[in-house]
Amino acid sequence: MIVGILAAVLGLIGACGVIFGPVAIGLAIPGRRQVAASQGTQKGAGMGTAGLVLGIVGTALSVLWIILFATGVLDLPQV
Repeated sequence: MIVGILAAVLGLIGACGVIFGPVAIGLAIPGRRQVAASQGTQKGAGMGTAGLVLGIVGTALSVLWIILFATGVLDLPQV
C-alpha cells in the first residue's frame, strides 16, 4: 500500500508514478491472492485492494502527464 500511495502522489506531480505504479500493482496482486488462499488466517485484503487501486491511479495519472507534455498541451515554465 505504501508504494501505491507513492505512485498516486508522484503521479499527481509528474511522471514518477510510472515507476512506482506498476510496482504497487505487482505487489498488490500476489498479496491479495495470498490473503485469499490463507482461508482467513491472514488479513489485509483491503490493504491489498487499496495498493492496487492507488497503483492504477498513479500509473494513469503519470501516463496522462506524459501525454500532455508530449503533445505540447503542458509546457515547462521558462526560467
